[in-house]
Amino acid sequence: MFKIVMINNKGGVAKTTTTLTLSAFLAERGFKVLAIDMDPQANLTVGFGCSPLNGVGRLMKEGAFLSDVVTDITQNLHLLPASQDLLETARDLDRTSMRPYEMLSLRYQRATEGMKTPYDFILLDTQAEVSGFLALNALAFADWVIIPTQAADFSVRGIVPMLGTIRRVTHGDMLNPGLGLLRVLVTFYEHTVTCKQYKAELEAICKDRIRLFESVIRKNAALERSVGSGWAIRDRNATGFWDYNGLLDEMLAIFKVTDYVETA
Repeated sequence: MFKIVMINNKGGVAKTTTTLTLSAFLAERGFKVLAIDMDPQANLTVGFGCSPLNGVGRLMKEGAFLSDVVTDITQNLHLLPASQDLLETARDLDRTSMRPYEMLSLRYQRATEGMKTPYDFILLDTQAEVSGFLALNALAFADWVIIPTQAADFSVRGIVPMLGTIRRVTHGDMLNPGLGLLRVLVTFYEHTVTCKQYKAELEAICKDRIRLFESVIRKNAALERSVGSGWAIRDRNATGFWDYNGLLDEMLAIFKVTDYVETA
């Protein structure tokens, strides 16, 4: 099982689009997938055509059974949804829990104890507040980090503090020393001189820390329209469809997974 969190301290960089699209495409290829919405704005939940529900909050606060809080999107794809109530849940748990940043890990482990591992991939969408309760729970739970970012000025500037936060999780607080930096994903890419310069700056800043995916997600109107449609992009004439399929191929190659593998 691979647990991957999409995270960045800047909003509007396609975290939700990436989580939704990769989850859907993985499920279409036969993998069992759980998408977890860790953002009280519930964009991932709404993006899958679901009504906001505080499923992830109930799991962390009440210790609910997994089957009681997940929503079936397809046979292979389940969603642990969020709602605005997740904010209050996070505040309560942050004040009262002895291990507040490990609540998702502890509750998920308890909810699946004795079960056959139900998922091949778990993908988590997060809010932009990377040092907050919810993002830290996602980082403590995950095995791998993907950092979606634009090749633009503010996004480039935000990479260093973003990497610093992850390092504190792995080396400072030792919250999750096994967390791996998978790749930086460049989104909203355009073949302009300026965009290419910022991508080069990203590569220089990330050198010896984290690599960039060779795949980039080009700016694409069809891709932007697909978010909120209830499923991932379907338009095979759109660059976004092929960009995310290429990204998925690259990700599976990194994990050395080339075909559907039944969970053990």
